[in-house]
Amino acid sequence: MQTIRLQVNNNVYKNLMRFLSRFKKDEISIIQENENFLSVQGYLKNELIYIEKDKPRAERRFKDELLERIKEIPAMP
Repeated sequence: MQTIRLQVNNNVYKNLMRFLSRFKKDEISIIQENENFLSVQGYLKNELIYIEKDKPRAERRFKDELLERIKEIPAMP
């Protein structure tokens, strides 16, 4: 699925939303850029900068976090 970002004039917004609502949920989903979305986006941008700055350290950190998460997985009976 592709993602696009539009800036739409207020006069066009209602018509655009009406048009988009004609599609099925599995064909299109509208991502609202609310406060939570922007917060997560900012966090991920900062993480990417951190990783690009110091790749070996970031790889160790990722490996350590992954090992911790694996420990949390319940054992199979």
